[in-house]
Amino acid sequence: MPQLESRRGAERRRAILEAALELYARGGFRGTGLAAIGERVGISHAAVLYHFGSAVSLLRAVLEERDRRIAEDLTQIYARSTNGSMVPLRSVVTTRYVTGPDLVTRFNNFPAVKV
Repeated sequence: MPQLESRRGAERRRAILEAALELYARGGFRGTGLAAIGERVGISHAAVLYHFGSAVSLLRAVLEERDRRIAEDLTQIYARSTNGSMVPLRSVVTTRYVTGPDLVTRFNNFPAVKV
């Protein structure tokens, strides 16, 4: 039974994260309440807090997921090789997700890619 509850909790957390990604993209962090996110998933704002602890923790999880998706999207980029054929960028360079003091942020606040 605990494994089922754990899986259900992970699924609920994932649903909250997906709803928050969409709603924050539309209305921003300050323009989107936890109640709206909970309503999208069919739970109360208290249940959102139960799964993430705070609105800031949820925002942090949303940003981490967004960054993970951006890094994943980079693997879909192709470049033209010297012989003219298209090769996946991942066969030419290695990318990795970087956080903390090593993260370079451009003036427009988009994280820069380290190659």
